[in-house]
Amino acid sequence: MRQLRRVIRMRRPSILNILLGMLALAAALSSGCESRSSGDPGRVSSLKLPVVADGIYRVRLQGLEQAGMNGRGGKGLRLLNQGVEVPFEVVGEGADAFLEFYGEASLSQYTVTNVYWLEAGQFEGKEMATLHPSDPVSATPRTSFRATERVEKDLIYQPNLASGDRWFWASITAPGSVEVDLPSPDQAGAGTEPILRLAFMGLTETKSDPDHHVEVYLNGSLVTEGSWHGQSAYVAEVGFPQSALKESGNVLRVVLPGDTAAQAEVTLLNWVELEYERRLQARGDVLAFRGSGGGASYTIDGFTDNRVEVFDITDSKDVARVVSSVAGPKGGLYSVSLVDGRPGRKYLAVSPKGQKEIQAVRPAQASDSLRNPEEGADYIIIAPKQLLESAGTLSRWRQEQGLRVRVVDVEAVYDAFGFGLAEPQAIKNFLKFAWEEWPAPRPAYVLLMGDATYDNRDNLKTTRRSLIPSYLISTPHLGETATDNWFVSFGSDERPNLAIGRLPIQDKSGADRVVGKIIAGEKDRSATRERRAMFISDNSESVFQSTVEALSRDYLPSYFQITRVYPSSQGDASEAAGRIGKTMSGGLDLAVYMGHGSLEMLGASKILSISDVASMPSGGRASLVVLMTCLAGYFHHPSTDSLGESLLLADNKGAVAVLASSGLSLLGDQDLLTRGLLRSMFQQGASTLGMAILQAKQSVPAGAASYQDLLETFNLLGDPATPLDMESK
Repeated sequence: MRQLRRVIRMRRPSILNILLGMLALAAALSSGCESRSSGDPGRVSSLKLPVVADGIYRVRLQGLEQAGMNGRGGKGLRLLNQGVEVPFEVVGEGADAFLEFYGEASLSQYTVTNVYWLEAGQFEGKEMATLHPSDPVSATPRTSFRATERVEKDLIYQPNLASGDRWFWASITAPGSVEVDLPSPDQAGAGTEPILRLAFMGLTETKSDPDHHVEVYLNGSLVTEGSWHGQSAYVAEVGFPQSALKESGNVLRVVLPGDTAAQAEVTLLNWVELEYERRLQARGDVLAFRGSGGGASYTIDGFTDNRVEVFDITDSKDVARVVSSVAGPKGGLYSVSLVDGRPGRKYLAVSPKGQKEIQAVRPAQASDSLRNPEEGADYIIIAPKQLLESAGTLSRWRQEQGLRVRVVDVEAVYDAFGFGLAEPQAIKNFLKFAWEEWPAPRPAYVLLMGDATYDNRDNLKTTRRSLIPSYLISTPHLGETATDNWFVSFGSDERPNLAIGRLPIQDKSGADRVVGKIIAGEKDRSATRERRAMFISDNSESVFQSTVEALSRDYLPSYFQITRVYPSSQGDASEAAGRIGKTMSGGLDLAVYMGHGSLEMLGASKILSISDVASMPSGGRASLVVLMTCLAGYFHHPSTDSLGESLLLADNKGAVAVLASSGLSLLGDQDLLTRGLLRSMFQQGASTLGMAILQAKQSVPAGAASYQDLLETFNLLGDPATPLDMESK
């Protein structure tokens, strides 16, 4: 017998109330959601409910009280997701009273956590509608449904694809193969034949057509094969007899026989889908299924709890409860029945044992200080909570130099400008708002204090986390890579409006070291000494030396003492690292490199590598290192430091700031940006490093694709408010 329960329902709003609610929502979004109730001091008015998978979620009203919100039995609450109001119900009584709603997993490439926003006030809230069944007498009983099981693992990252999904399951080199377990629970054993789909991506491309060939075996039998050409997607789809499926233990084997004319053939497996007839059987006290419509009736078995509910989840933002009936127990298990009178509906049958209970309820941070500050700021530092103390140290140093500084918790930015979602768009929204709306004068500098990674969803299970995510952009030469320039580009092209830099650090100890290094470097440079620069070229092509020599000749003042590291042979190249390290340890204002490079080293002959940085003498450092090469500023790798990061993070040596690329670019474009930088530093009187880079980027012509790479991928690893102080001492 179905248990009775208390359900608090808000009355269905009128058209007038709907319009008033829309106006209230717009006002809340324009002013930001506040975490404290103005009418109830000390009470929290907004809570964040984190969701990581699809399902019915419940949170105890007592948990809301413990988090500081007056739940008032569910009255006066409303629930939103990304600014859209969603329905909920309050069920139960006393200690067993819950707020219940349907939550969706995040599909964002930047976070696995979706955030639902619960607000307390004078709200009606959105009622979860109740759908009544069609006439059960005329319904056609169904014992199964058409299920699709998708298996996908994101284990390989391929940034160099033009667009689309860049995460893959397995890489197969011809001749070769890979095996995949194929789940197919609760097979009905009848109905339409199963369909198998496999998604591939060609990684290699040759003149041969086709240059990719795959064969797919199910439990040892060939079921399909396919061929295609180039670095493109291919989906193999085939129907096959039900008898080919075992009840469990099904294995797919994907084979690249290597029988094309291609000299090299590498194929990526993305995902596998099996579409088949599945019994209406709950697993873990929950089953999601799509109905066939047309007055069919369904009975779902296998529940261990008789408090089974059915929800229509077709529209995830307007989920409704479906009237159903529970029977049992039979063999210790219960079943639930419903009638489906509408085509194309998706249902979720679940008992409390299959629901997900939210434990980590957190108050939202107040947004008023970000949206309506009493005064503006010249310099904004955005940092995660664990680095705020380190950010405060740098803030005080900059205030002593006369800057108005604002240190902002990145979570507050997410809450005020991104509905609580940890995505880069919230940071950009905030910076654009501050630049346009804060009291004058406008902000000039932004520092992101925290590391980033392209593996924001932790697919690879490394120890590094995106403390402040970078925006991942598609570029012409490399494909996807990180850009911090995007955060401060508010116009119709990629040219920035503010000076921005990043300290790619993971913890407080690292932050303290880098901040200490920045301050010590500025104190050292204020002492009386000669101005010194170093120009370095790759030895693989003569154009690198002639280009870097022209830079030193055309822009550096005569009072600069210049060291030139132009290796002409392999032997010279092997000695270059020692010369570079020794020169930096003596104190240096500027170092510029032109040539080939990679994530971990400069030059094909290894002029300087990460290991060389580790062995540099301590005691001195370069104020600015400009690496006009490829990938040396690839700061968002989830397990390896780039050369630029190594120079910045090295304790009491290396560099105070590094300008380097997270992508690929051409020498002519690099020369254009470097000339703009040196011109700003030595001829246009830029007072800070950030202003010099900003002016250099603003001088780059807009429009050309290669210039997009130049503007977006050359990021400052360092503090943009660092004074240049290039005058003669």
